[in-house]
Amino acid sequence: MSKEKKTNLLDSKFYRVYFTCLAVAVVLILLGTVWLMTVLRDVESAQPIYVAREVAKLFEAKDFADIYALDKSAGQIAQGDKAFYVENLSRIAEGKTVSWSESFTSDEDVHRYNVTLDGERFASFTVVPNGETTSRGSKLWTLGAVTTYVAVENHDEAPEEQAPTTTYACVITAPKGYAVAVDGEAVTADNAATTETPLFEEGFLPKSVEAPMLVRYEYECPNPTPEVTVADTSGAAMALEHPSDYVWSCALREDEALKSQFSKAAYALGQRIARFTSRDGSKDAILKFCAKDSPARKKFNDLSNQYATPHSDIAFQNESVDQFYALSDDCFTCHVTFDYLMKTSAGVKTDHTTYTFCVVKQGGSGRLYNLLMM
Repeated sequence: MSKEKKTNLLDSKFYRVYFTCLAVAVVLILLGTVWLMTVLRDVESAQPIYVAREVAKLFEAKDFADIYALDKSAGQIAQGDKAFYVENLSRIAEGKTVSWSESFTSDEDVHRYNVTLDGERFASFTVVPNGETTSRGSKLWTLGAVTTYVAVENHDEAPEEQAPTTTYACVITAPKGYAVAVDGEAVTADNAATTETPLFEEGFLPKSVEAPMLVRYEYECPNPTPEVTVADTSGAAMALEHPSDYVWSCALREDEALKSQFSKAAYALGQRIARFTSRDGSKDAILKFCAKDSPARKKFNDLSNQYATPHSDIAFQNESVDQFYALSDDCFTCHVTFDYLMKTSAGVKTDHTTYTFCVVKQGGSGRLYNLLMM
């Protein structure tokens, strides 16, 4: 009788619900564990140190055969002879302790790591974004460049350990396709770490126009006072900005013909836009200069000036119209800046105004395709 009663209890609705809930809880715990492991993997892979540790393992293991393929200076050190490279670096590192640590850089997208032998400088490598992101939107990283700082003897000379060579990290930014050189030696992706960045944000230019790219070169130079030169695609020398030690940059070549033809019209359009966005007024004076079906036309159709400040006695000062860059036969960009002075009930107000225009040619005339307002 008791056995039959026990069996009936096991077959009861309560136990069926109980074991069902228990099974669901186990499944949820497993799914939660899988999700947490995925998140942790994403977080780990989105850290530059994750890539740095893998590279550091090669140095710690003194695996110079694999390092040879990564080393930007290997061709100079070994004169193209991998066996010679591996033999000499193995001899230099023999019996010495390998250490590595991160060094400071001003660029958040470039992480530099130094490698030492018994505390003496031996090599460095960089970790940079690879252009992809994790499922959670975090940047993924990859090895940028490896550089060794050792002097290796000629094949014919007896092995003799050399002191580490002092180099200076030069950072040069120039448009893609321009020729960059340091002390007469060409700087390319073969002997420098490079990072490419579009000059304009996505969607600013027409889809048919290729966006110009700026290339950042990180080059190790043995000269403490290097001479840096940049030439455009025609071979003409470019003027360089030199804001600090070992940092140089240059912009695209400005089209003087476009500047002569369109600078007055660009400045006049900037004034019209400033007036409209600062007080009530008709959009027609602006829309007639916008290209058909363009982002600029949509912006001004959607733009409201309901918060404009009533004013009078308008004046424009300190105007500058420059950076005329020809991007194709039918498209160019330019930069317009000025101070807009207004007399309001609260006194004189000055707006420091900056516009970047993208202009396309329609019907033989220049028409505003897009703009950035700052």
